[in-house]
Amino acid sequence: MIMNKRWLFSFLIGVSVLVVITGGGCRSLSSEGRGAPEIEAQPGGENGVRLGDALLAAFVDDDANSFVALLPEVMQKEFTVKSFAAHRKTMEKELGKPVSFRYMGTLEHPLLKIDIFAVRFERRPIGAAGDGQIFQESVFRTVSGELEGKMSLLSFHFM
Repeated sequence: MIMNKRWLFSFLIGVSVLVVITGGGCRSLSSEGRGAPEIEAQPGGENGVRLGDALLAAFVDDDANSFVALLPEVMQKEFTVKSFAAHRKTMEKELGKPVSFRYMGTLEHPLLKIDIFAVRFERRPIGAAGDGQIFQESVFRTVSGELEGKMSLLSFHFM
């Protein structure tokens, strides 16, 4: 029993030393020697407006008609004004009222345009009296790609 404890202790010390020496797998990569160049976030999509900005503005304003109108026809059959209201109600119950959003960046992908946004929600603590507020954020993602020669929204969701 004592031998097993010593062996375990020695093993843990050895692993710890190894992690410290090798850097624990965390490395800082420079752009030198990599095939892909460093890419900076672009200020906007077509005409300087990202579709995600328009979708989230409608979401924050609780404007179901505008939100659904921004979707491609195929998605409008699945995601209706009624389903917008249901999804928003569920999110308000879990996260609070959406109050703002901000663009975080576009992920690099060879075929798709993946925009990432942070959406800020506000709610009151359960059982709190007065003006207590809780803020929290959730990630929203839009995925666009070229269909029939033009960019089109392929999917969107909160993560």
